[in-house]
Amino acid sequence: MQRYFEIELDEIRPMVALPGDPRNGIPIDELPEEVRIDAAYGGSCTGGKMADMDMYAEVLQNALDQGKRVAPGVHLYLQFGSQKSNNTPASVVTFRSLNRPAPN
Repeated sequence: MQRYFEIELDEIRPMVALPGDPRNGIPIDELPEEVRIDAAYGGSCTGGKMADMDMYAEVLQNALDQGKRVAPGVHLYLQFGSQKSNNTPASVVTFRSLNRPAPN
């Protein structure tokens, strides 16, 4: 039996993790002041599928297409769930491109 869930994405509040533990997350709009971002993280766990990395590659490619790059001083980490997903060409090329300075 297949189940479907409908999620209203505009009702999901973006969250950030406070220092010390990712479980210490709070909605961004509850931060007491503006905070500089040092690290951005995305990934899949053990058993992650190629489709997981394809999704990251698509999101990151959309950012590249809009002229966006990882800001200076920010480290972007992608955790690959397996060597196979680590070597997905789209993921590797997109990740490397995002870490290059934007063209002038």
